Amino acid sequence: MARDGLVLPYDAINDARKETERRGIEYFGHYSLYYWSFTRPGRIARMAMLLCPRDGLIEARYGAQGFEFGGWALLLMNRLYVQLSEKRYQAMIFMVTNPGQQPVARRLTGLMMGPSDRLMVPTASPMVLEREHDLLGDPAADTAAFETAQNFDPFADGETAPPEVRACLENMVTMTRVAETGVALVQVPTAEGEG
Repeated sequence: MARDGLVLPYDAINDARKETERRGIEYFGHYSLYYWSFTRPGRIARMAMLLCPRDGLIEARYGAQGFEFGGWALLLMNRLYVQLSEKRYQAMIFMVTNPGQQPVARRLTGLMMGPSDRLMVPTASPMVLEREHDLLGDPAADTAAFETAQNFDPFADGETAPPEVRACLENMVTMTRVAETGVALVQVPTAEGEG
């Protein structure tokens, strides 16, 4: 294992670099991230999220008042595999999205998992990424815009989620039992227009 960074097997990093070079521009931008709150059951939380190019990959940041996570989004097979760590409490979040749209990803659905509260209980939720606007063309300006965009209460803003986003969160995840094995599978239907 490298001292200065983790190495993924099967050349996944280089595959992600190639895919990012080919179609990363479809994903770069400023988003609102909506998901069911891990700490307040039944409530939708909203976070600001930035996806931008860095070192041939996609840097990912998300946050709101009192929260800030940073990490990487690996673009593989037109899906984002996102890993983020929290600034203060060493919590980590993992996300995987359905395929994005062309020519630009407008709404991405998927699943996110992370610790739910002070007990750090693993919790999963469907999520929706809604594009707010494209990158501004200057990394410093995008960083400043992202930091300004974090200045809100994630729970108050979650209450004002667009109806189509709320419907997506309510209907996205279904459980299917496989008769032969009895194992329950989580299915995440793709949003209309994805692919």
